[in-house]
Amino acid sequence: MGVGTITLVKSIKDIQFGGQISRSFYDTKIGKWMHETSTDYGPLTKDMIQISMSNNIISHTSGRGSHGETSIDIITNRDRDFVLILSKPYVKRIRRNMLSDIHEKQICLNYLRRIKADVEGWTPVKLYSDLFKETDKILESFQ
Repeated sequence: MGVGTITLVKSIKDIQFGGQISRSFYDTKIGKWMHETSTDYGPLTKDMIQISMSNNIISHTSGRGSHGETSIDIITNRDRDFVLILSKPYVKRIRRNMLSDIHEKQICLNYLRRIKADVEGWTPVKLYSDLFKETDKILESFQ
């Protein structure tokens, strides 16, 4: 299972969020959060969706890989040069085939069935969205 984290960081200049095929970073030259995805044709960079609220800017991105996706909400206060980062799992892949003990594999299989994971072990989106619905309501209240 994935875990959510809240992190407070001083100085937005050196923050970067990476996934297997993408990264998000703060471009100090233009003063915006950017999202870059690798493609067959090279990196594709675009602005991230941002909501301005007085001195705070709320941005959203995600980190993806072969074992899961993480949703990342970033609250930037430019006047104070700090960033509050809320990172929460969106989906995770639970790999039963990585276990060697037959008993552990059965426990894992029972758990996957109980949470209604798909055949490859991906957790349902609803699992994490239900866990973090209160944090989403708090962020939506800023809009």
